[in-house]
Amino acid sequence: MDFGKSPFIGIRRMRRSPFLWAALALFVFGVGAALGWAWLGSPAQRSDPDRFVYGEPVQLMHDQMHYRMMSVTIAQQDANNAPDIYLPVTFHNFGAVKRTQIASWTFEIANRGTAALLISSGYTTCGCTTAELSSADIPPGKSGLVTVYFDPQQASPGAVVRRGVILETNDPQRPEVEVWVQASVEN
Repeated sequence: MDFGKSPFIGIRRMRRSPFLWAALALFVFGVGAALGWAWLGSPAQRSDPDRFVYGEPVQLMHDQMHYRMMSVTIAQQDANNAPDIYLPVTFHNFGAVKRTQIASWTFEIANRGTAALLISSGYTTCGCTTAELSSADIPPGKSGLVTVYFDPQQASPGAVVRRGVILETNDPQRPEVEVWVQASVEN
């Protein structure tokens, strides 16, 4: 064994090689980006899973016959015992989306009230958009999820499109809520 040589010979070589430093920096950046990507996402994906309600999934689609014409009769609520819908985020911009790519985003629907929140109906503003609701019945203190799917196949390249999902609820203060997505369509 030669004790005259430094055990850090590799570091000396790196001082002389900008390529090795660039490769190391790229590796560190890649690991950081991967960890950030895993942590980021919709707020619903970063939250405590026990607070979300999953019942029978409800599919929401565009229905031209019922667009803005649905009426639902909901029993009168006691003001002290009512649901209180809260949406921490109501808009998401996908940015650039290829015409062959289906983009999706998950929104949280929280019930801050003292009675069950019922999503009585829902629809999308366009046939290119569908949504899935995790549960139509959200107990007090819990949250549901609505995942919006946007298919830009029919949109013109270069167009910026905005599509929404309208939910009708039994919240006496907010009987109708909306979430919106936007995308810039590429070829």
